[in-house]
Amino acid sequence: MSNPRTLLVPLLLIGCGATHDPGQAPLRRLTPTEYNRTIAHLYGFDDVDAWPEPDDELAGPVWPQSLPPDIEMYGFEGMIDGQVASPYLVERYQAVALHFARLASVAPYFWTCDAPSTLDDDARTRCAADSIEKLAHRAWRRTLTAEERTRLRTTFERNTDGHDLHDAITLTVAGVFSAPQFIYHLEAATPGEGSRENLSDFAMASRLSYFLWDSLPDPTLFEQAHRGQLGTARQLDDQARRMLKSHKAREAVVHFHTQWLELDRIHSTRADLDTYAGRYAPEALALDPVTEAQDREEVWSGALLGLRAGMVREAELFVEHTVFHGGGTLGDLLTDHHGYITEVESFEGKQTTAAGYHPVEIHDSHTYALDLDDGNLGFQLTLRPATFPEDQRSGLLTLGAVLAGHAHPVHPAPVLRGRFVLEQLTCKTMGQPPEGAEGQAPPDTLDAESTNRARIEAITQSSACIGCHENINGAGFAFENFDSMGGWRDQDNGETVDASGTLHLPGEGRITFDGPVDLGRQLAASRAVHDCYALHWTRYALGRDLVPTDDAALHDIQARFWMSGGDIQELLVAIVRSDLFRTREATTPEGT
Repeated sequence: MSNPRTLLVPLLLIGCGATHDPGQAPLRRLTPTEYNRTIAHLYGFDDVDAWPEPDDELAGPVWPQSLPPDIEMYGFEGMIDGQVASPYLVERYQAVALHFARLASVAPYFWTCDAPSTLDDDARTRCAADSIEKLAHRAWRRTLTAEERTRLRTTFERNTDGHDLHDAITLTVAGVFSAPQFIYHLEAATPGEGSRENLSDFAMASRLSYFLWDSLPDPTLFEQAHRGQLGTARQLDDQARRMLKSHKAREAVVHFHTQWLELDRIHSTRADLDTYAGRYAPEALALDPVTEAQDREEVWSGALLGLRAGMVREAELFVEHTVFHGGGTLGDLLTDHHGYITEVESFEGKQTTAAGYHPVEIHDSHTYALDLDDGNLGFQLTLRPATFPEDQRSGLLTLGAVLAGHAHPVHPAPVLRGRFVLEQLTCKTMGQPPEGAEGQAPPDTLDAESTNRARIEAITQSSACIGCHENINGAGFAFENFDSMGGWRDQDNGETVDASGTLHLPGEGRITFDGPVDLGRQLAASRAVHDCYALHWTRYALGRDLVPTDDAALHDIQARFWMSGGDIQELLVAIVRSDLFRTREATTPEGT
């Protein structure tokens, strides 16, 4: 194959002739998740196993491809203020566009003609041109202008000079994927009431699909947009309810919660070998700590790889089952004592359990299997439905991944866990700790002389600390029955664990609780917690923070959510129906 990289940059201009005013807000890019899922659904590779195997041109994983992550705002990707451009970002977009473009000619949804390999050269070339136009229409998520169709055809014809058909398709499709119409959410609008503009039907189709599916519109949404039937709240309500029945909605809702719950934190924590290997990887402790120190660390690192993956998958399945097959409310997410437990078996036959759940009732129905292979270490995960003791586990706050992601190597971290509760469930902005605060933290060692709670109380009782830590500690101490790996413990340093605490809820006053189950029950009954959860979802749907002029619409969304009993799917429909989602602030002409 000739080197297409030298011809890629000019193709970036394919769609620049069209005028589609993005409005007053800065443009929002597809997130790495949205980019990869869009390509998969655009090509028809909905199943990850359906992608072609790597070859000389497709070195490494075929899908997904890595892109520089967004800077997280409020814990989420896709927020406009967190999307910063860089030369490296541009290079990666070009490289990823070319990578996926090489697969166009073998994609199930690419060709507009049947059996293209049986056609003569001229007919196959004409079919390729038609197929590229169809691909661009779907990739750019709207009807193409006459100018765009002409430029696409001209570009493809030029690329056929000196290249075979596969290369010409690759070069042209790479341009389609590099165009701003693909990479950005370009939203056309018309004048509306007051200072608002009404989004076009195609813009609404995209907003719907990327909010509820993290991907492009399906044929039904495209058809509704063509007919101009996405302009009313009722029409959007109907489509949202249809879309929530799709597996793509389940994946998107889980993706929101993995960010909200900060599940990725577990991959940057490292539980202490000497403290926890006896439970999860006893073979590591069997090695000599002096002469076989490196081997011990490698065994423990491998065990942690499987343990972390198992706990994250447990959390994902819990969210999916609760929202779509269980009660479906925020209260259920905070109080349900059903979940999943992972058996981790390495390819060498060693087996352990992902979190220290005990006692637990394991069920054999609806098991899930997952092979995990990072190219060096391999594991097979088997996840089984389980019922946990109602006095120990209470919903998402007691999931292994949430607890282990907010912990120190040896001891649990009440400050990290408390701050998580305040920021993610009550929407309180904590700010940065005073300078030097980290240096005052108690040593995270095995030879502590008091309980974990007593050590935290001792270093945070000063007047400079207590203002914030009264709430942080109160929420964090609720989880003192859980060690750094999320396992249950009744004692700490020989003393009975004290998991009581207090917490101030905005507008509701102070609550008192004893342990994680009691805390979860009271949070589930809180209007402030429901309002915070709705705020997170609304920011996420819009890709921006809210401003005072949005208050009335936000309050309506929050009220509908509360009146629904905290039904999460009803919350998503309420957001879709709102003026915040269906309109935008009108563009202000310069100089006015």
